[in-house]
Amino acid sequence: MSKKNMVDTHSIKAGKKTYEIRFSTYAMMRLEQELGTSVLGIAEAFSKGTGMFKEAVHMLWAGLEGARVHRGEEAEAFTLESAANVIDEMGGIKEVLGCIMEPFTEAFPKAETPEEVEAVEKAMKDLGGAASENPTKLKKVLKNDG
Repeated sequence: MSKKNMVDTHSIKAGKKTYEIRFSTYAMMRLEQELGTSVLGIAEAFSKGTGMFKEAVHMLWAGLEGARVHRGEEAEAFTLESAANVIDEMGGIKEVLGCIMEPFTEAFPKAETPEEVEAVEKAMKDLGGAASENPTKLKKVLKNDG
């Protein structure tokens, strides 16, 4: 049984240039390392309105790096500075968030059955963290309802 690739590569336009972003496992791991928090914590910061420039620049950077690594290119790695420049080329933070939030949320597998939701909820509770404090919100995120 063949499954669709969980993570797709998306194109974004900035000025006259087109960039690819990919929120792969590698990209998510780097994002967590750089910000010192989980991707669920980052998503929660945006939903509460507390995430903004730092998180957006890091998210774009991780997506750009995820695509570069996926292509197997030895090209120079993207930096936070180059990611911030892409945001400026796109017209600002609002524009980039409009382009990266959908690919970012697509990187999370959907829980399709109540049993899957329950299993993920239990795992999050066992691991601790913000998601375990609000299991209803976690269910909505996993079902892509909120």
